[in-house]
Amino acid sequence: MEIKTRTALLSLCVAFSLALLKAVASIMTGSISLLASLADSILDLFASFLNYIAIRTSLVPADFEHAYGHGKAESLAGLFQSMIIGGSGIYLLFLAYARLQSPVPLEHEGLGLAVMLISIVASLLLVRHMRRIAKETNSVALAADTAHYATDVLANLGVILSLILSRYFSLPIADPVISILIATYVLYSAWEILRSSIDELMDRQLPDEEIERIGAVVKGFSPDIIGLHDLRTRQAGGRVFIDLHLDIPREHTFVRAHHTTEAVVEALLEAFPGAIVIAHSDPYPGDPANETRALPAEHAMSFQNQEN
Repeated sequence: MEIKTRTALLSLCVAFSLALLKAVASIMTGSISLLASLADSILDLFASFLNYIAIRTSLVPADFEHAYGHGKAESLAGLFQSMIIGGSGIYLLFLAYARLQSPVPLEHEGLGLAVMLISIVASLLLVRHMRRIAKETNSVALAADTAHYATDVLANLGVILSLILSRYFSLPIADPVISILIATYVLYSAWEILRSSIDELMDRQLPDEEIERIGAVVKGFSPDIIGLHDLRTRQAGGRVFIDLHLDIPREHTFVRAHHTTEAVVEALLEAFPGAIVIAHSDPYPGDPANETRALPAEHAMSFQNQEN
């Protein structure tokens, strides 16, 4: 089983275990903030299940109908997750507001504290593992799941605070107030997942630092390459796509230009493992009468009069 799939399955198992523990604790304590944490764990379970399915789908090789592979399955899962998580956050706000109007003393706070401590430790260990795998595999789905579990740690600390304030300081109002803060953070997490999913589905180009890294790799072949233009980049399911045109001195032979282009592709694959790189060679300078540019000037780089 591929490492991304194993990690997603681990996340699913942890989410199920924590949801079960919090369900028992929320019933026994009557805590809204613990109920909010339970709802978040149920969403974690659902999100982890979607991630598991999406990651398995994204790893399916390209076929005739999906020539670019199935990587955007991760983005679709993230889009759906953000909607469910956002709806949960709004529902929790309503629950907390109702309890704010009529605060209720909590019971069995000790059990709630024990469950939340177990949840924090489990979440921290999972976040540490998932963050490493997400970085190694460049997986958007795992990165989103990692960020969500990291916010869970903060939310769980909030629940512990509300239980302590209720038990030792007789402040039942702390429970709904902290629940509102947790719900707000859940909504923020939903927005972050939504934004990253839409960026990937809309083929947003790679970050500026990655674009600069592409330029630096190509510039390393100067003076055999004068510059580049019509640079297009995107990412889907952890896989990077790079499409660019190389400006090669007109006096170079076709064979030399071909070898130079192949060398650039290999260098980009070293810099972006697993990427799909498509490079086209253009003679430089071209014929201004016939020269067209599909993309604006910011998608071009010139290496003339620059130090190597």
